[in-house]
Amino acid sequence: MDSRMSAPVELTSTHSEERRLAINRSAVLVYGSLLLIVLFNLWGNLYWIRRNVVLVGRDAGGHLTRALQYVEILQRVTPQTLFEALTYHGYRPPAFYIAAQIPYRLLGRSMDAAQLVNVALLVVSLGLTFAFGRRTIDERAAVMAVLLTGLFPMTAAMTRLFYLENFQTAAVLLILLALLLSQGFARRGWTMLWGMSIGAGLLVKWSVPIYTVLPSLVVFCQAGLFREQLEAVRHPRVQWRVLLFALTGALVLTALWYLPNRQRALTLPLGDALFVVWVVLLIPAFYALMRPRRPLTNFWAGAFLGMTIASVWYVARIDFLGPLLDSTYGTYGGNYRAFSLGRLTNYTRNPQYLVTHHFGPLASILLLPAALLPWLRRRRGWRSARVGAWLLWGSLLSTYIFTAFASQDGERNLVPILPILAILAADSLRHYPRRPAVALGVVWVMVLAAQWALFTFDQLGALHQRTAALWARGEFVVRPASGATDPSYWIQPDVLETIRASHDPANGPRRIFGMLVNSIEVHRGSFNYLILERYPEIDLITLTERENQDAWVKTVRSEWVLTKDGDNHDVDHPGLRALTEVYQNPDGIFPLLFTPVKRYPFPDGETATLWRRVVGPPYLPRAPEGLRPLGDALRAWLRGQTLLLGREDQALTLGLLDLAPQRVMLLDAARPDDPTVFVLLHRGVARDPAALAWLDADYYPAYDGWFDSEFLEIWGRPEEPMTTTPGPHRFGGAALSSITTVAAVQAGNVVPIELAWDTTGETPLKVSVRLLSATGEKVAQMDRDLASAMRLGLFVPPATPAGSYTLALSVYDPTTLQPLPGGDRGALIELRSVEVLEASQVDTEGK
Repeated sequence: MDSRMSAPVELTSTHSEERRLAINRSAVLVYGSLLLIVLFNLWGNLYWIRRNVVLVGRDAGGHLTRALQYVEILQRVTPQTLFEALTYHGYRPPAFYIAAQIPYRLLGRSMDAAQLVNVALLVVSLGLTFAFGRRTIDERAAVMAVLLTGLFPMTAAMTRLFYLENFQTAAVLLILLALLLSQGFARRGWTMLWGMSIGAGLLVKWSVPIYTVLPSLVVFCQAGLFREQLEAVRHPRVQWRVLLFALTGALVLTALWYLPNRQRALTLPLGDALFVVWVVLLIPAFYALMRPRRPLTNFWAGAFLGMTIASVWYVARIDFLGPLLDSTYGTYGGNYRAFSLGRLTNYTRNPQYLVTHHFGPLASILLLPAALLPWLRRRRGWRSARVGAWLLWGSLLSTYIFTAFASQDGERNLVPILPILAILAADSLRHYPRRPAVALGVVWVMVLAAQWALFTFDQLGALHQRTAALWARGEFVVRPASGATDPSYWIQPDVLETIRASHDPANGPRRIFGMLVNSIEVHRGSFNYLILERYPEIDLITLTERENQDAWVKTVRSEWVLTKDGDNHDVDHPGLRALTEVYQNPDGIFPLLFTPVKRYPFPDGETATLWRRVVGPPYLPRAPEGLRPLGDALRAWLRGQTLLLGREDQALTLGLLDLAPQRVMLLDAARPDDPTVFVLLHRGVARDPAALAWLDADYYPAYDGWFDSEFLEIWGRPEEPMTTTPGPHRFGGAALSSITTVAAVQAGNVVPIELAWDTTGETPLKVSVRLLSATGEKVAQMDRDLASAMRLGLFVPPATPAGSYTLALSVYDPTTLQPLPGGDRGALIELRSVEVLEASQVDTEGK
């Protein structure tokens, strides 16, 4: 009997043992696969980072620079330095830069060390992807989601570059996981983690909540908390004793944080009001935490805890709101198109980014339709869908809504939802028959893996170029050391070392370096980082941005300037104007002031050049106010004519006045053939008759005048034959016999005039020749001592309207300034008419 009864027991025991072994084998397979995927991603991304030397992405340099600034703040970690670090930057929240201090302390300060933050965050994101997928689907589908996430091009790119998106992704996944496990906010611990994750995520980037706001609302409503909250508002019940304890706790905690840091707090926008705001935020958090564990109180405890954590920076640096609103819905200084509901691209750009920058055309064709089809088939069963599915789809919808209407757009905005898309894609495979599901999964992985390899290994560059239309594109999806990341582009250390080595300490400790390059490969971010890390004596002036309207003046003031020929479309207009002077105006003032020191040929055929100013002191002040009228005059009068300088340092004066004439020459080496010539002489420098002999011989002086320390002359010669008109006019003892001039002149040139006098009178006299409009308005005037043969001219400003004008003349006593009557027609005699033609359209004075 005992033997008969023991058989079923033995069979049951064997079956249980086999089941345990199967479970163990499945666990080994799942977690072994997960470990291999993580190790594969670590190897691939560390390989890319090790090979790469070119800093990719403009913002990455700024993030690295800020991370170094936090090194200085956190050299000693105290409550005061921690408070300063948390409130340091006025626009960027601090969490990412504080996290970078860990690898800096462990491995030293380098770009590769800082990059390990994102490598670690990728591992965290992959783990959270698995955790969420395992709880909403199953373990094998979760492994598939992890594999897809790591192979997405932008996931890899954000791991390899110093951007915030990996941290943002980890925060979003943690928020969603905590939201899922809170079971409708019924579990206090997970609800607290949900709130803290939102607060910490906000300390990474302000946009973290936009990915989770709809999922949070879905859970709030599904848990019936909306009705419960309305009821609580209608019939409020306050537990005053609990409120008193909450107030006490809030005051104590805030005092412990605020009072040791009050000196720093007073430098922030709100000052002592910070204490009040933090107390107000902590009171409801403490109050809810001390209430019974119910979903509604848990929700508010988590929400206010998250707001309190975020307020450490957001309330302290509340002045960030202006720039944030400008970058989100405005133009961000002219860089974006302002918010508009009617712009169609608002609604199409994110799907386009997914196809072109995240998946690539080939992967999109193979993955998206197959992944969406099962969800479309289940459209009638959405109400019964799992909570996890609601959270994932709610996150996608939340992302679409909030990013569609922002001014700022870009492929990086969608990085946090890539693990969500991977989970949904892996889930969709469960709704296919086994063999088609396996085939689809294999195809997806193979295509994404091939694409991943193309952006990881330089040896595949030729294949990538031949098949580029099939794959993802964008400035972040690049190989480590070829194409845009070719080491030849990494000129920054050599440029900065050249500036340091060539500097004469006698010229002062600072070196002014103006930058006129803004490309994907060479930009201010990488220079700023290296300057802060190794070259603190160099002051970098970025001349490529729109806000630097005086970029040309700052170029002239810089001792060193870096430029690049070829494509400069990312340089804004003020900087383009300066580049025009460098590359398209060989006769301008830049060649007089600067000499090339080094040239850097790039793989794409373009060349960067490092210039050094060889005229004037290294540091130049702004132009004296007394010279502003000279700048105004030359701005109004110069239209491509040659400007002769008595000294080369006068070219500095022109640049400081924001002028950039088309042709500038030194007087002692110039013989221009222009009809009109400008001459600028410096006070205290003798006028060399030999240098000006050719002007005296062939040109007519038409204007002269002092502008502070500078003396401006304008000379002109006739462009057509001059004709003589008899002029029997008498002015006292002086008799004018003839006037010789031209019948027409172009505005911007000189009316040449020769006056012949039979007699000049017994006392010195002066002649005033004028050009008058039809209404008698004076257009030009030249006064000279009366002589028997006179050569002079009248400069006609370029803005003079075309038409018929009159030459008039008077003679006056230079002592009394009283005019002499000219026969029967008064003191001013009209001599003849001159036709003024429209000015040339050449405009190169440097506006």
